[in-house]
Amino acid sequence: MVETFNKKDIDKFEKAKIVKQYMELKNLSIRKFATRFKIAKSTVERCIIWNRITEKEYKALKDKGLTDGKIRAMISSPVEMNVTELLKKSSLDYELEAMIRQLKKNSQDPNYTEFTIELLKKAHNQLNIIEMRIERRIKKAI
Repeated sequence: MVETFNKKDIDKFEKAKIVKQYMELKNLSIRKFATRFKIAKSTVERCIIWNRITEKEYKALKDKGLTDGKIRAMISSPVEMNVTELLKKSSLDYELEAMIRQLKKNSQDPNYTEFTIELLKKAHNQLNIIEMRIERRIKKAI
């Protein structure tokens, strides 16, 4: 199993399937699997996460310009994600969601500076420009 887990020529979906099947066959939790094979628990979690989407859905998300890291973050979200809904979003939607998460996470940072305020103003202006462009496209479509 360790050889299978470490093989580079097996794609992420096949590896995730093999690991999950083995865990189910031996009735192992992620923690027990990781301990038995001396693999970090987080490595096992990152591996089996690919069981949550199909290769076709993965390809569609990649075609939207998303990286493996972003796809992994979306499908590992504690909120149940509907891949069909994910596919309706644009790459800008994903970037904005990531930005909002970062802003929320760092909103209590005591190390704000004047530079922080300038950056927030630039971000605000850019968001307004994007919003106006989208609204114009919507009006044209109607």
